[in-house]
Amino acid sequence: MQLSQCITRYMSKPTRVFATLLLLLGVPCASAQPYLGEWSPLDRGLGSTVYAALDYDDGSGPSLFLGGSFINGAPALLGDYIIRWDGAAFRAVGSAPPNGTVHALAVYDDGSGPALYAAGAFTSIDGIIANRIAKWNGTSWSRLGSGLRGGAVPDVYALAVFDDGNGPELYAAGRFTRAGSQTVQNIAKWNGSAWSALSTGTTNGEFRALAVHDDGSGPGGGPSLFAGGTFTVNGGTVTPYLARWKSGAWYPVGFGAAGSGTNGKVMALVSHTDLAGNKLYIGGLFTAAGTTPAAHVASWDGFSFGALGSGMVPGGFAPGVRALFSFDYDSSGINELYAGGDFSSAGGVSAMNIARWDGANWSALLNPYNAVTGTNGTVEAIGGLAVAAANGAPGLFAGGWFGTAGNTSAAHVARYACECPIDLAPPYCMLDFFDILAFLNLFSSSNPAVDYNADGIVDFFDVMTYLQLYSAGCP
Repeated sequence: MQLSQCITRYMSKPTRVFATLLLLLGVPCASAQPYLGEWSPLDRGLGSTVYAALDYDDGSGPSLFLGGSFINGAPALLGDYIIRWDGAAFRAVGSAPPNGTVHALAVYDDGSGPALYAAGAFTSIDGIIANRIAKWNGTSWSRLGSGLRGGAVPDVYALAVFDDGNGPELYAAGRFTRAGSQTVQNIAKWNGSAWSALSTGTTNGEFRALAVHDDGSGPGGGPSLFAGGTFTVNGGTVTPYLARWKSGAWYPVGFGAAGSGTNGKVMALVSHTDLAGNKLYIGGLFTAAGTTPAAHVASWDGFSFGALGSGMVPGGFAPGVRALFSFDYDSSGINELYAGGDFSSAGGVSAMNIARWDGANWSALLNPYNAVTGTNGTVEAIGGLAVAAANGAPGLFAGGWFGTAGNTSAAHVARYACECPIDLAPPYCMLDFFDILAFLNLFSSSNPAVDYNADGIVDFFDVMTYLQLYSAGCP
């Protein structure tokens, strides 16, 4: 029986008490109704590629910080290369932007409290010299010693916080030969006051990704720092495109020369837990991980590599998987894995440049109004905000080199969220009994958020309107 049919039985008793009873009695008349999220732009978008996305509260409220190569992407704001999205508008980060691309963002506490760190190709920010890395404390930028430099075209592509026995330190990796006064090999660490070299790094390639993960098999136990890139050797150890740093030394990931690493460059790493357990996920441009066939994405459980279905069919501009992100998109309490890059399908499912892995299957980020399943260009970064939509739902954000998401014009950054106005409680992306209870709580306090007939009064007619909308479902 539809909710609208249930309502007619009680329309002769339009009081608040009977409105509540009506609502409660209406619940059994309809089962849970899942619905699809939608892509939407962020204001007018940004001027060029987004390479990094990170949620952080610098004291001005939860925001998504974005780094990239965009210039004058947000008119009237100093939004070159790094900018903050507060859920409603873009905001400047500091009084003067960096003078070059931002490739990586991380949060690190150097003992003075958590702060945002940005790294990339720049040499100045906020009017100060800051070689390729800087710290934002919520009000101003500061340099990290003399920074990172050296080499033909120095750049920083990845940041991660890792404790290798001396307390948490900030690791920076990419393509450079000097960190402060130290000679390094494309990777270094900052302890809050000084740079230091790792015993060795790589000289036959560059680092592109870092992730901290405990796979249960690291030397001495506990988490390890995993690194991916274009290298095949670290510190004299054969580590094809993927390596582990632990207890002051580099180790291969896998077993034996033929069974370790991947057969192509690694561009993304993330530690992710789902119903299948906790694993390290690896993305890039490769067709095998160890001896396991794996099309551009794979998992590592501490003992063996695994394929994620049939993987991705790469595109042509920047082929492969370039971003991985673990996120609870619907506030259900279970994270799902999101992969971005340049590909046309995932696991045999049409998925343009972004897709979701639930632990068993790939799916596209569908739009309710058309069959367009992603973006029209490369996704370089994926991020999320726990509250991003008007109804309180989380939001997934994709950044990169694209002009549309779904069928929506979105310059280089877009949000995907379940923003149905009657979906009031988690799990989002589904209408269910919890939404009814949330409505009752708002209704009992005469909250204007549930004035669904927009007459300026919260009354029985809003109950009727809500139930009619619930019965019709979300798009």
